[in-house]
Amino acid sequence: MQLRHPTHTMYDSVDLSQIPADARYIAGYVDGNWPTYETIRARWHRARVLSIAVTAAHDAECLDVELGDATPAQAPGWAWRQLARGATRPCIYASLSVMPAVIAAMSRAGLHRTVYRLWVAHYIDQQPREVPAGYGAIQWTCHARGRNLDQSLTVPGFFNARP
Repeated sequence: MQLRHPTHTMYDSVDLSQIPADARYIAGYVDGNWPTYETIRARWHRARVLSIAVTAAHDAECLDVELGDATPAQAPGWAWRQLARGATRPCIYASLSVMPAVIAAMSRAGLHRTVYRLWVAHYIDQQPREVPAGYGAIQWTCHARGRNLDQSLTVPGFFNARP
């Protein structure tokens, strides 16, 4: 595999004091126990901020599909709703083990792989040289910079989708 340049580093944490002051790409939650999106947008006004919904009932650029949050079965309905409101390539976040169920559910619902992005969680705790084929981003650690901080590597164009 060839490294896709230029890649971007994206951070997220429910403890905003952990996010570097100079972060250029950040993800934040619009709902759930730690709604951080609006605060991140205000504090890091020059950063590109990716909005994440933890429930399929809320609108955002990304849906968090993991235990206690949205399910793979809820992802297609959420994605169709985002597309209907004008979003371009809504994003689904899930672990590597859950991604096959997400992709299968999206396919069954008639959502072609080209109309949505995938952000995979795969904690290897060593910065990857590339984003795995088929994904737009990989979250590879929850201890970036020795902090309680998630770090992801994204491909070019990952942030070009409209919310």
